[in-house]
Amino acid sequence: MPLSAAKDDRAHLHDMLESAQQAASYVSGQTFDQFWDDPKTRDAVAMRLTIVGEAARNVSPTTATAIPAVPFHQIRGLRNRIAHAYDQVDFREVWKITQNDLKPLISELERYLNKLKQQQDEAERMRQIQSQTSQPQRPATARSLGCDTTMSGSLPLNQSLTNAYSPYDPRRFDHLSEEEVIRRIGAILAVALLRSGRLQSQPPKSDGAPVAFARVDQASLLRDDTERQIVSFLQCAGPTSPMVIGRTLDIPQRVITRRLTRLRANGVCGIEGKTRAVRYRVRDDFSGN
Repeated sequence: MPLSAAKDDRAHLHDMLESAQQAASYVSGQTFDQFWDDPKTRDAVAMRLTIVGEAARNVSPTTATAIPAVPFHQIRGLRNRIAHAYDQVDFREVWKITQNDLKPLISELERYLNKLKQQQDEAERMRQIQSQTSQPQRPATARSLGCDTTMSGSLPLNQSLTNAYSPYDPRRFDHLSEEEVIRRIGAILAVALLRSGRLQSQPPKSDGAPVAFARVDQASLLRDDTERQIVSFLQCAGPTSPMVIGRTLDIPQRVITRRLTRLRANGVCGIEGKTRAVRYRVRDDFSGN
């Protein structure tokens, strides 16, 4: 049955349960003769049965149908007889009701009210889950996307993962083919060398000969002793993860990550694997001499 209807009737069902329990307690341990000889007990039981019937009158048909074991029609009829024809009440029948009918009525009402309580608790739990999932999400940041926050900073949620990576983060190339990666790195390297003055371009000759470029000293691609240590280590150890390099050389991980990224961009190092399993190696065509 709908939870809303049960919620409206819950108070009436509690009234029925409480009065039925009180009526049963009044005659607990008594015999019929004791009950018959005690007018106060007879009146108290009759009043409680009247309250049970009055509460039953206010229970909706939907709820009454959901509890077929409770005889709502007979309970309402008993209430009418006690309230409107009290002088005709047969207390022998009232005694039989207290002995035979109150205990099953109490048991059935307790079972149904416990069921309503469980449904209410489950509905409340679902509302809490929905309220938590409907709360606005925090904008994604470079840290939450696994990027280098020292370079990229925070980023809006609607940017793609490719654009979310720092320009110096090698993972931005993971979705590209090997040929495209080589092409892009070559273009970046050429621009960088031209800007630094290490690569001097010459205007085309009048006879259409190709442009000549000055030879680049590979050792000049290493910025300082830290990069020379990294390259020397990789030449000896072979492909190695950044974490192992940092621990072996006793260099902070952040410094290792930046230097490896720069060495890769300059064409000194290559990578094997992806994401957390990436390992760096010195390119075969790099001598450093």
